[in-house]
Amino acid sequence: MADFCRNAKDLIASVHAFAAGSLSQQRAALGANARYFVHLKEGRKHLFGLSKFCAFRGIRLSAYRGERIHDETGGTEARNHLSKLTGEPWVPLRKTSSATQKAFERWFDTLPKNEAFERSRFRLLEISSSHFEGLNQSSSNEPRRKRVITPERLAADLRKQVQVGSVGEKVAMRHEIKRLSALGVYKPRSCVEHVALRNIAEGYDIESVSEKGGVRYIEVKATMGSIENGFFISEGEISELERLGKQAYLYLVELSDLGKGRGAVVAEMSDPVRRLRASGRLHPILYRASLSKRR
Repeated sequence: MADFCRNAKDLIASVHAFAAGSLSQQRAALGANARYFVHLKEGRKHLFGLSKFCAFRGIRLSAYRGERIHDETGGTEARNHLSKLTGEPWVPLRKTSSATQKAFERWFDTLPKNEAFERSRFRLLEISSSHFEGLNQSSSNEPRRKRVITPERLAADLRKQVQVGSVGEKVAMRHEIKRLSALGVYKPRSCVEHVALRNIAEGYDIESVSEKGGVRYIEVKATMGSIENGFFISEGEISELERLGKQAYLYLVELSDLGKGRGAVVAEMSDPVRRLRASGRLHPILYRASLSKRR
């Protein structure tokens, strides 16, 4: 079984391995549903590789499908690994720079039989040769040099997180009102309350109650990238959503334009805590500690 990339050196080598293959091999690797690509910028040179291929280290492009390496893991697992390894999100192609878009189109247009792909759905994870400066370039057993995050950068990131959350909730509100309207609910706006505006500790963001639409306590999770990269959920939210059971819902929002408040609910999940736990996709990453005053 092939192994995932362990560090920056592995990932860069994998992108080069993909780019070194013939155009027919690259096209064959894409299959019918490719949407995610790694973009490596080296000076003025742009290289692109299929995300699932690039997630593996030390494999040949000819072996990717010939030896069925592509069946060894799911696309979501591969993308999550690459995002965690690089610290970068998956960004819609249309949101990247014009230079990146032109370089991608030049490459993709050279591939045979590429007409069937819906390019508006493509997403890139962007890195460069200097991207990993300050990150671990060697084996996972050697000390890692950390990225530098200044207090100003942290404050800016936190402000953006709050903005993304706020805009995501507004998108979810519009989505829920539209859902009720489609069901024929009378005055649907009056049936939906933006609970987070009065109490952020409620454990959910939106309350929707109507005869035709049922009762939904909705927690909203929003991102500027792909929601498949994952999201964070607090202990309080988990506790309340678990208590609410089948009346609890998770609305996952992908934002396309933060400034203009544009985005869409890409998934609705009922009884989310039970389903996430059952699928093994809920992982604790934060610990709470307490100390006694006694020594």
